[in-house]
Amino acid sequence: MDYLLNYWDNTSLNAFFCLLYLYEMEREKRRYNRIKAYLALKHKSNKSLAEHLNVSAQTVSKWCTNYSHPSLPELYAIAEFLDVNVCELLEPMPLKQG
Repeated sequence: MDYLLNYWDNTSLNAFFCLLYLYEMEREKRRYNRIKAYLALKHKSNKSLAEHLNVSAQTVSKWCTNYSHPSLPELYAIAEFLDVNVCELLEPMPLKQG
């Protein structure tokens, strides 16, 4: 019986840490989501970016939600399209108005 209780405690603890890890990953996604922020700031749509890069709107949507990430050449093309420095798409810093 002690073994079963010990196993349950370890399993619960592992589940807790897995959930904590997933929560942190989600939090980091939102924190570093600069493509979406700059699209909004520049009054551009996901669709217009997708057409410019010749990728699907779903691909751009995944980038905007950080579900996936653009390649480095794509990231530079996005920065050029949005008329921003590529570093601004990567760093979690406040947006400058104007």
